[in-house]
Amino acid sequence: MGFAHSNDRFGVFVGVLGDYAGMIHVPAVMEGFPKNGEHEMGHVIQLHRPGLTRGSMKKALESFVKWTEEQNAKEQTERQS
Repeated sequence: MGFAHSNDRFGVFVGVLGDYAGMIHVPAVMEGFPKNGEHEMGHVIQLHRPGLTRGSMKKALESFVKWTEEQNAKEQTERQS
């Protein structure tokens, strides 16, 4: 589950067992919502047994980009072997 925000909207997106399920993006008053540090681009909440973990959307996106680049490099190495 993730929460993303902009100046005038709030979005919630959900995935189930690694598959994207959907998102709702609604108008909202966001004046009092923190917009820096861990809140910079929203929050991501993940189920990790035995509980939940929460992190920033920015860190989650950076982590995903890094993982994708590593997977691409791994696939190229395997093709060259």
